[in-house]
Amino acid sequence: MRFFREEILAMHQDPTSTSDEVALNRCGDLPPVSVVTTVAPVGAQQTLYVATFDHLYALNASDGTVRWCQQVTLTREYRYQPGVSYPPPPHMLFGTPRVANGVVYVCASGYGKYTYAFNAGDGTLRWRTPTDAWRVSMPVGDFAVPVLKDGIVYNGTYALNEQDGSVLWRIALETRWLSLHALVDDTIYAISQMGIYAINAQNGETHWLYQPDAHTIISGPLVVADHLLYAGTSGSVDHPEKSYCCALDAEKGTERWRYTMGSYIGAVIHNERVYVSSGDRCLYALDKHTGSLRWKYQFVSPGHYPATIAENVLYINTDGAYALSSADGAVLWHQHLGSSPSVSFTPSVVLDGVVYLASIDGHGRSILYALNASNGTEYWHSHYPHQIAPLAVAR
Repeated sequence: MRFFREEILAMHQDPTSTSDEVALNRCGDLPPVSVVTTVAPVGAQQTLYVATFDHLYALNASDGTVRWCQQVTLTREYRYQPGVSYPPPPHMLFGTPRVANGVVYVCASGYGKYTYAFNAGDGTLRWRTPTDAWRVSMPVGDFAVPVLKDGIVYNGTYALNEQDGSVLWRIALETRWLSLHALVDDTIYAISQMGIYAINAQNGETHWLYQPDAHTIISGPLVVADHLLYAGTSGSVDHPEKSYCCALDAEKGTERWRYTMGSYIGAVIHNERVYVSSGDRCLYALDKHTGSLRWKYQFVSPGHYPATIAENVLYINTDGAYALSSADGAVLWHQHLGSSPSVSFTPSVVLDGVVYLASIDGHGRSILYALNASNGTEYWHSHYPHQIAPLAVAR
């Protein structure tokens, strides 16, 4: 997974130590123009939320036109001094949005880290709170995606009041970062460099910690279903054979089963199977209770995100966009979308029979696509000058 220098710089900044002023403005530049073949057959009010670099867009899901846009910037002034070398001016980066109850929650990070809440309809700001969640492309995914439940917004180690963003409490963990992935009942399931945590969502206390085998690290997002937690590891350069996918007891953190494969990328659950994406270019269909193999499909190129499932079809993006039958892995359709070794893809979002995804080239430029979920034909596409984060829609 590639990530850019601005994102690397963001990892080393303390939000409490920066004196930079963060400014939020309605976007002043021209919006991306969609090339529409056919208007996508989604509801008139359906909106796609797209974060790209320092812009957050709300798009009409039918044709890609911009409903509103917010831009976050820094206002630090840089003064040139002869003979003194400076890094490039810093930037703020929006992470993957989360949309719930008419509000868009999103992290912006760079030389500082903040959680924002915008009204989904018109993009007006509800609140902004300094936190420790930040956007970065890493094996476990975007660390900055908020999780919501019962009036609380969880982001990084912070629990925030949904109404005004005030800090309710923090998770007491000695960790460089914390990536939240699931909230089931009153338990938060999260990943750090130490392993997988189960955390009490009411007070932040740790229930259990699962640590992977020696010579491995947790290498993809986790998913929880039916009292089981599915996750996986990546082996080291010297021990790549150590990589595996496993199922843990969600209440105790004990391992139920494991399946050896290439570096774990992520999984999606459907009916009695868990569909696991792996760095060996394969998509595995495993029995979710026993880990036994039902089928696997090997792609030409590796992907970077788990599959998405809708109407018994798996949508996964490797060397282009694929739709596979969840029953047996048969390819239903494949669109190349300009695929090459330097092009990567975001995960798909499926809405009302339309698949949305973005390609990212080797220079960080993106193309956002809307495709027919049944046959892969294109409805519209839009060009963006920067990398697009995984997409979000209101459910």
